[in-house]
Amino acid sequence: MARKRSSIPAYLLHKPTGQARCRIAGKDHYLGLFGSVESRVRYGQLIAQLAGGVPVDPLARPKRSVDALAAPEADPGPTVGEVCLVFLRHAEGHYRKGGRPTSQLALVKDAMRPLNELYGMTPAQDFGPLALKAVRARMVEMEWCRESVNHAIGRIRRIFRHAVENELVDAVVLQKLQAVSPLLAGRTEAHDNPPRKAVRDADIEAVKSHVSPTVRDLVDLQRLTGARSGELLGLTTVAINRDGEVWMAELADHKTVHHGQIRTLCFGPKSQLILQKYLKADPGETLFEI
Repeated sequence: MARKRSSIPAYLLHKPTGQARCRIAGKDHYLGLFGSVESRVRYGQLIAQLAGGVPVDPLARPKRSVDALAAPEADPGPTVGEVCLVFLRHAEGHYRKGGRPTSQLALVKDAMRPLNELYGMTPAQDFGPLALKAVRARMVEMEWCRESVNHAIGRIRRIFRHAVENELVDAVVLQKLQAVSPLLAGRTEAHDNPPRKAVRDADIEAVKSHVSPTVRDLVDLQRLTGARSGELLGLTTVAINRDGEVWMAELADHKTVHHGQIRTLCFGPKSQLILQKYLKADPGETLFEI
């Protein structure tokens, strides 16, 4: 199978001169000393123009006003990479549950990779909608599905929202990024994954024949109650109110507890028959050991 052609020009070394270059529409664009901050920033500018459909002139350089040339160069502020690092430190403490990192931390890191690849050296203050669209194009090129791309772009906006909150960049930067619309189904090269369907009963029964009795009971409880695996594994005897015809367990720890929501599991007669086998004399001990 032929390799899919990249839509984002690569950042390359021109060995005879030691300059960085990228090739767009058959023309080489020289960016400055390979590996330098200036060459990385220039590369990001070209990719943003390309993603936005702006014609790219290989001889053009970023324009500077007469006042800017006369005045000493102002501090451009933190780079995109530095803003990402600040957010990552925040995320490592924020996205935790039960003392362990949640899946959100890995998803944030995934979104950061193409962002830093293209714009890590760019001043965060200069990161705009065209640059965000270029990052999105890279994600599509990496064959991420449309929904994953849209979620990742949302996480990048969250990174910049945190930067605004902590006065690392101006609020106008985030306002501009909000203007980038999500990818729509059927109107993008990004593919859509097929919709998820419920597992067939026959497949569930086939799996049950290969697992322990405890796991079989847990599978049946999930089917009867709609509970998540972690919710059932955290159940204790004292957590289950067995006063009424329907037993109830109000969970102290669940997926949306940080939103202030309440999660209650309800156990009817069939579920009760399963639970009765696991009730413990120690009311605080978890029911299931696997």
